[in-house]
Amino acid sequence: MKVKWEASVDFRVDSVMEDQLEKICVICHEDCSGRPRKKDSRGRYFCTACYEKALRAQREKSPELHRQPAPAAEEHVPALGMIDPDMMIELAAEETEPAPIPAAPMGTYNCPGCDQPLPSGTKICVNCGINIDSGRSIVTSRRLDEDRVYTNAEQILRWLSWIMPFGFSPLASEALGLRRPFTTWAIVALTILVSFWFWFSSSTQMGTRKDLMLWSGDAPLTAEVIEMNYDWTDWGDANALDAAIMQATKDAEASNSSYINMDKIVVEAHSTLTLRQQFVGRFHSYQLLTHALLHGDIFHLAGNLLFLLILGARVNCLIGNIATIIVYPVLAVAAAWIQMITSSDTEPMAMLGASGAIMGMAGMYLVLFPVNRLHMSAWFRWWFYFRIKFWAMPGVWAVLAFIAFDVMYILIGMETGTAHWAHVGGFLVGVAIALGLLMGRVLDAGGGDLLSVVLGRQAWKLIGRPGTSDRVGLRLPGV
Repeated sequence: MKVKWEASVDFRVDSVMEDQLEKICVICHEDCSGRPRKKDSRGRYFCTACYEKALRAQREKSPELHRQPAPAAEEHVPALGMIDPDMMIELAAEETEPAPIPAAPMGTYNCPGCDQPLPSGTKICVNCGINIDSGRSIVTSRRLDEDRVYTNAEQILRWLSWIMPFGFSPLASEALGLRRPFTTWAIVALTILVSFWFWFSSSTQMGTRKDLMLWSGDAPLTAEVIEMNYDWTDWGDANALDAAIMQATKDAEASNSSYINMDKIVVEAHSTLTLRQQFVGRFHSYQLLTHALLHGDIFHLAGNLLFLLILGARVNCLIGNIATIIVYPVLAVAAAWIQMITSSDTEPMAMLGASGAIMGMAGMYLVLFPVNRLHMSAWFRWWFYFRIKFWAMPGVWAVLAFIAFDVMYILIGMETGTAHWAHVGGFLVGVAIALGLLMGRVLDAGGGDLLSVVLGRQAWKLIGRPGTSDRVGLRLPGV
């Protein structure tokens, strides 16, 4: 069951409505603006029925009063003889005092979550928001303007499809958090600035800036890898390599060798270059963090930041900004470290990009918001034929679908130029962090977390009973 959340809206009553609200009978407290009424000198209204009833009651107690005809319209009555309106109201109240409403019968049980007494037949405890039978909480979501989200996405993807003819991506999440994701916005801005700075570095500067990427792998370099990196990247000095190859070739020809092994010459020539001239960098501990601020191209950057803004920002809204400042670097370092371990027997290679840390945030999203809807899109273009599809699905299935691609590539051993182990490693660490926060009773996901959804009341042994308020997030002071 899902309850849509929306902010309360203040409203004002216009002058016409105020005028209607003033014409309330002071005896029966009903609106008498549409029927015969009276108005005394103090501006109070009496409907005819209440007036006559109270008048009869007062005459029984005060026989000396003379009967006075009551006008049928609202004409102002400057004096009502000896009739006291206050006494009329008092007498009418004595006659019309409502009988007390009997209290609802109480059951013989209390709410299993908050121990509040409940009327018999209660299905939902409104105090802690759980289903009495299953112990599962009502999942609260953000309300999205789906028409606006889909319209804007279609306009953007219609143009993007000329560059990327097909693909699929998330659009928006309905997961609820009570904070603004300032940390995520700051990470996005910093990543964009550092990536652009990295792209527009000159070839001479790249000799040192390449060490900001994560370098791993201890196997000897081959001529094919060396030539490919000098052809497709500017991480090394290609002119220096060409000069070294020419010199090594001349030396081989001068030695009157009957066979010249060019692959061997390329490897030896590369080894004679300085570290600054070589395309390959050396590992430094700070690369475990700095690699997450660098990206290969604009599409690599845009794809990663899209996932960070949709999935990571929702986690940020729940756990808070200070916690996100701590968690995001931890995920980046963990993903990089796992990638280094799994690629230690390969040729030296560089890893750059925030995808490992972002998949860690996706792992936390899966644990904290498994049933909140995630809006998705898929598109296809063939020349002027364009097709797009929008749908919404629980977050758990969307995140599992994304990580399944990485698992598949690892199992079949396919090389795609993507650090799949960094994705899987970051994802698993993110899942572990989220579960640790829940089971450590530090984080309250409002009953919408994976443990509560799957285990119901049994999850209380692990994460505690549902809270008695609608405040969710970290329970640490000041976080």
